Amino acid sequence: MFSIQNKEEILERMQDKYVVDEVTGCWNWIAACRNRYKYGSMRIKDCIVDTHRVSYAIYNGDIADGLCVCHKCDNMKCINPEHLFLGTKDDNNKDMFKKGRYARGETSGARLHPELMSRGEQNGASKLLELDVENILKDYYFSDKKVKDIILESKVTKSTIYTILHRKQWIEVYDRVMGDIKPHNRT
Repeated sequence: MFSIQNKEEILERMQDKYVVDEVTGCWNWIAACRNRYKYGSMRIKDCIVDTHRVSYAIYNGDIADGLCVCHKCDNMKCINPEHLFLGTKDDNNKDMFKKGRYARGETSGARLHPELMSRGEQNGASKLLELDVENILKDYYFSDKKVKDIILESKVTKSTIYTILHRKQWIEVYDRVMGDIKPHNRT
C-alpha cells in the first residue's frame, strides 16, 4: 500500500515545482525527473517516488499494491489529481493501445534509436559472452560439432544456437569469425 503520512509537508514541498497549463488543465512538474520516461520525481524519506503517484495519494487516497497511477491526459509530467486514475498494468496497457500511443514497426524504439539498444554482452539478459559465441561458430562450422553437443556445453536453448548459426543474433561476432566464408548448410 502506498500512502502519504505527512501530506501538508509534502504539498508544501511540491507547490513551486509545477506550473498549471491553462489550456489543458495539466499541472506540469518542472523539477527533477527520475527516469527516461520523464515522470517527475521527489524524495520522500529514503525513496525516490514518481510525483503523479504522490499527487494521487495526497488528493485521492492510498494506492493498493500492484496498481498503477495512469494519466487520462497522457502527459507524463502532469500531477493534476483530476487527470489521474488507478488501474492495473493491463489497464494501463489497454489505455495506451486504445489511444494509439504504442510504438510499433518503424516507430519502435529499436528502429528509431538502435544505438540505445543493449546488444551482445551489454544486454543484461545475455547468457553468452562474445568468446562463447565465437567458440559456438568455430565448433559448428570448423570442427563439425553437432548442435546437441553445443547446446549441452553452452547451456543455452536450441533456438539461441540456431539464431547464432543463422546470423540472426550476434551478427558482428558472426561476421568477424566467418569473414567471407559462406558456410555450408548443415542444419
